[in-house]
Amino acid sequence: YFLVDPEDESRSIAFIHPKGAKQRVRGVRMKVDGRTYRPTFISIDDLEDDEEVLNSETRAKLSRWFHNALLPSVDQERPDPKTNRWKPDPKNPLWVPPWRILYTDTLKHADALMTHIQSDTEWVSHNYPQAEFRLDDDGKKRLYSLVPEIITNTQVRAEYEAAKARPGGLTGYCQEKLCSPMSEEDACWNREMYHYYDEQTVGDTNSMYGLNKDPEVERFVIVDPARTNNMKSCPSGILYCGVDYKRGKVYFRKEINQRMSQDEMLATTFNTAFDMNTRTIAVEITGLGDAGKWMWVNYAQMKGYNEFEFVWLEAKGLPKGDFGKGDDAAKRARASQILPLYQQHMVHHDVSLRGGALEAQQLSYPMSVQWDILDCAGYVPVMLDLSGRTFDAKATRQFDAPPPRLDDSLDWDE
Repeated sequence: YFLVDPEDESRSIAFIHPKGAKQRVRGVRMKVDGRTYRPTFISIDDLEDDEEVLNSETRAKLSRWFHNALLPSVDQERPDPKTNRWKPDPKNPLWVPPWRILYTDTLKHADALMTHIQSDTEWVSHNYPQAEFRLDDDGKKRLYSLVPEIITNTQVRAEYEAAKARPGGLTGYCQEKLCSPMSEEDACWNREMYHYYDEQTVGDTNSMYGLNKDPEVERFVIVDPARTNNMKSCPSGILYCGVDYKRGKVYFRKEINQRMSQDEMLATTFNTAFDMNTRTIAVEITGLGDAGKWMWVNYAQMKGYNEFEFVWLEAKGLPKGDFGKGDDAAKRARASQILPLYQQHMVHHDVSLRGGALEAQQLSYPMSVQWDILDCAGYVPVMLDLSGRTFDAKATRQFDAPPPRLDDSLDWDE
């Protein structure tokens, strides 16, 4: 679309070139009044789709298109690197910036493109929530309007309660009105679910042997290797676990969530397994095939580690339901399998896990940015099933809810 001079319709003065997400934008040039121009103003609105943003592959593709194709389509001139602002020419009253980019969107995911842009120093960003939570005079968290001239506190709270009554409505409300990717009330995990123990002193209270030598504790490690050409480009997850069927406890003893080469991952897994007296290594091999199994067995044989037993885990037998699309859907489904054990207060974290990668991924579920350690935790019920054992009834009875009691002060009609 060309805009023309109202006094001379044969003379163009600007062009408008609509484009959709991931369409071709490289090398876009237009002739205006005999001169060739690149875009000087790019306006982006609602770029990420509500459903597609749940797919990590789609998020990565959109980010690559945005940074590698769209942004370079402007001229090469750059603003002041210290302020990210253009310096106007005081001698030119008609001065305009060489180019500008404006991006507005709803924060739809913790790993959304908008989230990364907000933390990018090359951008100047602002949030405009309609309301925010504050503590009132009684210390109770309540919602307050930030634009009282448009909507009152009472109206904001009424909208929030209405959204809460709709399935999934609270997360949508928080995204659209509070500039938050999800609601705390919709979170599957919360900090009240976490119970901690100290690996150094647990033997004083549970066993004279400690977890390393407690004969009642079944120990194993779950490994989720990174699946990229360069393994160090993405984190690998390693989770050391212990299960006490008689006491009804699952211990998450140690987590390792970092970028490692193949040799570093193998060495770290086995060396830490010796330290934690763990001889069962369960490896997620989906997509790795027989070569993935051989790598582990060969390393153990080369090192003379003949006492280790390997369990090969594959992404199958996942629960059915609405877990989204793409690779993240399987990870959400797998992570959901460990949640009931948290809800029954049977999972205990070593104090070293407090505030670590596992808890961060759980607290942001189902919109977790990374899944490596949470994926490992999701395989724990699979390991429990493979053991052929169940928790002792006496141990789990302590987690049952007490039977309801009839209030004697009420009459029978009530």
